[in-house]
Amino acid sequence: PPRAGAELLARLGIGAGEGPLVGVVPGAARGPSKRWPFFAEAARLVAGAVPGARFAVCGGRGEAALCAEVARAIGPAASDVAGRTSLPEFASLLATCDCVLCNDSGGMHLASAAGVPVVAVFGLTDPGKTGPIGPGARIVRPEGARASRAIGRDDPEAVAALASIPAGRVAAECIGVLRAGSARP
Repeated sequence: PPRAGAELLARLGIGAGEGPLVGVVPGAARGPSKRWPFFAEAARLVAGAVPGARFAVCGGRGEAALCAEVARAIGPAASDVAGRTSLPEFASLLATCDCVLCNDSGGMHLASAAGVPVVAVFGLTDPGKTGPIGPGARIVRPEGARASRAIGRDDPEAVAALASIPAGRVAAECIGVLRAGSARP
């Protein structure tokens, strides 16, 4: 319920604001082969283009160091909430967002299931098989990348494919979602 989401945001120290709230989920349990490295840069580009944009950097306890680094690099518009929510609270937090910027990850699926517009960064994983669902879902992939299901956790080709996706491309998708308003039914 909206009241529960507002209470959760307050408990996590995510202040109310007039600008949109963007969830940033930089982790992926599958490891480096699914972790895009430019979340902070993309968020800063979004902040520069969308007045008042705020960012909730989310993840599990095992992703706390990564999320803290990303939130620090984004700057004062970011709140690091990694490891501070239960799974239902994590889903509720994502449901309060105007957009969620993420990897191909569990957070992507939670946000998508909550009906939140998602901008998902995919490397070599096939988004046709594991991509987000819903009318607000946008997928950003490397140019000319092959899709595969047989990708190791540290696959150098997958890591390089993700690193080839510029922050500006991902930020433009996020900005487009925010400017279009909510795609929720």
